[in-house]
Amino acid sequence: MAPFAPGVVFSSPGVSMLTGDPTRTTIEGVDALRAYIEGALRRTGGLRYTLRDTYVGSDSIVLVYACGLPGGDQKQGADLMRVGHDRKVVEWRCHY
Repeated sequence: MAPFAPGVVFSSPGVSMLTGDPTRTTIEGVDALRAYIEGALRRTGGLRYTLRDTYVGSDSIVLVYACGLPGGDQKQGADLMRVGHDRKVVEWRCHY
């Protein structure tokens, strides 16, 4: 969790899928993000990501990837991570 700022804001369609709350798409704070990621990894143990492309901006990076279970269908996605002046991720937005 070292790359993330204490107040990081994480937004993803996966939040509502994993929490069961269709209105919830955002998680705030590094501790809440850690708990979310740990839960997601427990539920999707074999999930693999393949980096397809990277785009760097002045205060952000976009990672384009495919993900899925080995031997299964691959889903395309892109994540935008915005960094603060201390080079920590302050915002992470997932798109798929």
